Amino acid sequence: MIAWLGQPVFQWGVQSLFRKQFYELTASCDAAMRTHLIAKNRLDLEPSETAVRAVRSAELGLLACQDYDLLRKRLIRIGLDENALSELTLSFAEARASDLQLVVETHEFRY
Repeated sequence: MIAWLGQPVFQWGVQSLFRKQFYELTASCDAAMRTHLIAKNRLDLEPSETAVRAVRSAELGLLACQDYDLLRKRLIRIGLDENALSELTLSFAEARASDLQLVVETHEFRY
C-alpha cells in the first residue's frame, strides 16, 4: 500500500530532478531534427555539393537525439513510466509555445 501511494510522489520527484536536462536535450534534438529536415529538403530542391555537405553536417547534429533517447531510457530504468515521460514532453512543448498556434502545431497530426 505504501509503495502504491508513494509512486506518484516518486515520479514527481524524478521529473523535478531531471526536468531541466530533459528540456535541454529535447530542445537540442528538436532543433537537430528540424535542421536535418530543412537540409534534406534543400538538397532535394537544389542538389549540389554544398547541399550534400549541409545534410552530412546536419546528420552529425542528430547525435543530440541519441543523448535524449539515452536519458529517456535511463528515466524508464529508474522508474518513470510512459505517462510521466509524456507529461514531461507535453510540459516542454507548452513551455516553449509562445502562442496557441505553436501548441496546435505540436499536437497536430501530419499525414
